[in-house]
Amino acid sequence: MLTNNLTAVITALERPASLERLFHSLRRFYPALPVIVVDTGTKPADLPSDKLEYRQRGDLQANVSAARNAGVAEAQSELVLILDDDLEFCERTNLDAMEAVLADPAISFVGGNCLDVRSKVEVSFAADLTIEPWKDGLKQLVVRAPKAQVQKTVGGIRYQPCTMVSNFLLARRDALVAVRWNETLPLCEMWDFSLRCPAGATAYCPDSLILHHRDRPAGYEKWRDREQEFKKEFMRQWGIERVVAKG
Repeated sequence: MLTNNLTAVITALERPASLERLFHSLRRFYPALPVIVVDTGTKPADLPSDKLEYRQRGDLQANVSAARNAGVAEAQSELVLILDDDLEFCERTNLDAMEAVLADPAISFVGGNCLDVRSKVEVSFAADLTIEPWKDGLKQLVVRAPKAQVQKTVGGIRYQPCTMVSNFLLARRDALVAVRWNETLPLCEMWDFSLRCPAGATAYCPDSLILHHRDRPAGYEKWRDREQEFKKEFMRQWGIERVVAKG
């Protein structure tokens, strides 16, 4: 992997211990990778400064979408790796595999696999999203699993075209700048972001896995409690009445 061509952007909020765990795990496997941390909380982490830009951005008011946009704007590399602070690199985290998928010129966004540390279950978050008619002229967002028969390979690396992937995301910087995260949606942001990505530009790579701790300290949980509020705002903006999962 050409680390000079890649920057990691980590968004952080009220989880300094989680951020420290992520940073040190990243350094274990990718010691030369430049990192930009955009921390919108009040509890900064204690991190070494080597190849690190740490931005304390309380003015963003716990807005993960604004934090990601700010980090991407600061990155100067062709590729950007998007990470949440409760992730952790492991032996199966393979950024080379994710970058290999970008050899397909149609793909600009590649999501990896996640292992839920609590349940020990692997969760891809890969899905196809479509807005479809529901009833009485109303619309619904339908979330489906990607079709297995369209799985592809590039250089022996598997990837699955889809609409939405996880927040463990490697992408072309110019594509991130073009799409941007919707800063009116600090939560439920990936539905909106994924729907606005160009058709056919997103893929899931099962050959790269990261640990997902799902840490919920008190200061963070207070922010997560607003999820239903922003789900309603997402639905209002897209003119849909419900979100439904189908096989």
